[in-house]
Formats: sequence, C-alpha cells, structure tokens
Amino acid sequence: MIGDEMRDAMVEAIRITKPGGSLVFTHFVEPDSDNIKSIKKPMTKNETVALLSSLDVEAVLIDDMKATGLMDDMKGRYFAVATKTKTLKVAVRNFSVAVGKEEAE
Repeated sequence: MIGDEMRDAMVEAIRITKPGGSLVFTHFVEPDSDNIKSIKKPMTKNETVALLSSLDVEAVLIDDMKATGLMDDMKGRYFAVATKTKTLKVAVRNFSVAVGKEEAE
C-alpha cells in the first residue's frame, strides 16, 4: 500500500473496531532503513504517531519489531498499537433515536 491507501486501510480498521477495542498495525519501516523490501512508502515513527493521533484512537504505542525466526531481519521495522476511543456519544444517540429508543448517555 502507498500513501493514502495505508491511511484508508487504518481508518477502515478503526471504523470497524468497537469503542475501547485495541488495534495492532505491523511492518512499518523507517525511511532510512536498508530493509524496505515490499514496503512502498516508508514512514518515520513520528509520522505514524501523527497519523494515528489524527484518527479516533488513543494510547498509541510504537515499538521496534523483534526477530521471530520466521523473519530474522527486522532491522528498521516497527509496529503500532492503539485503542479506539470510547467517546462516541453522538453516534450512539443518533442510532438510539433512529431505532426509537431513549437517548443513550
């Protein structure tokens, strides 16, 4: 995936996750890494934090990927973990009104 495709995929994953749910995105790679392989758009960790922070998540954690035996060369690769925010009151109210129930708080 490149540029907007990566962001669109993350937005969709966040959209289908329940509030309070966790998400893990793997195999990001730093631009200065010599381990880019199939990654089309390397992103710095700061860019990834900024992207996730602009979406409906909180508690973003970024860490380096470790060798697993299946993929021994993980130099420059990292993952991101985030939690979808729980504050979706507007969406809950709209749904409740639409089905004829009292407004949820």
